[in-house]
Amino acid sequence: MRHRLTAAVSAAFLLLAALLIPAPASAATSLQFGLYTPEISHFEWRLDGMPSPQVVVNYQAWEQNPASLWSFAGLAWRHGAETFAELGTTGCQCGTVTLQAVTAGEYDSYLRSFAQGVAAFGHPMLLTFDHEMNGTWYPWGAQAYTPGEWVTAWQHVYDVIHPIAPNAVWVWAPNTEYGARPVDSYWPGGSYVDEAGLDCYLAAAGQTFASQCGPTVAAIRAPTIEVHLSDVTKREPFRRVSVIAPVCAGRRYGKGADSYLEAIDDLLARASR
Repeated sequence: MRHRLTAAVSAAFLLLAALLIPAPASAATSLQFGLYTPEISHFEWRLDGMPSPQVVVNYQAWEQNPASLWSFAGLAWRHGAETFAELGTTGCQCGTVTLQAVTAGEYDSYLRSFAQGVAAFGHPMLLTFDHEMNGTWYPWGAQAYTPGEWVTAWQHVYDVIHPIAPNAVWVWAPNTEYGARPVDSYWPGGSYVDEAGLDCYLAAAGQTFASQCGPTVAAIRAPTIEVHLSDVTKREPFRRVSVIAPVCAGRRYGKGADSYLEAIDDLLARASR
């Protein structure tokens, strides 16, 4: 299982924090640049001066012909990026799709066909099912289904796809609890999740990562200690500003390798409380 922390920025310059947080949590994470814009996600790969993303988003309607997804994933891979495919039970030509029908196996043939395509791609592909389920703006949201119904559907989709496509990296992707329901009851279990993701939007002046995203990040991960080998307080000004301090349990710096040892001791002490 791979562990990392990924951020995605939307075309409207809202911060879409698709924060891929390890599940179960790990002390080792990295930050990747992710993106969803028509110029990227609609096959043109126009950067317009932006850095090339490492994660790109593609949305898949239920029973949509996935041929465009495979083409997109190949394009992304050639540009050094992984595809994050968001599979949703909406937009189906078959009519309304219910989570109960998904759980009952009525769409298993579709899921198996989709899984075969993921497997044939042959590279890691980030995959989620019915994201932001703790919100109320999608048909599969909290206004329509209980957390237990959503969890059971997620587990069924995983059980169908995973044996066929082990290269799928399963991303649990609720919305931040700011404006939505608490996330804990939507957890499907560690054996059904490779990475945890959090959609978090900075949409107004004065909003920060700490205010909009921090509480939910803290709710779903183990404590993290920020570590630096050198004394960052005596280095260049930009090194003195931490962007992750609001969601970290502490900071250790200036003692070389001993900074890591102190951080480990701190985490062990917290775990024993």
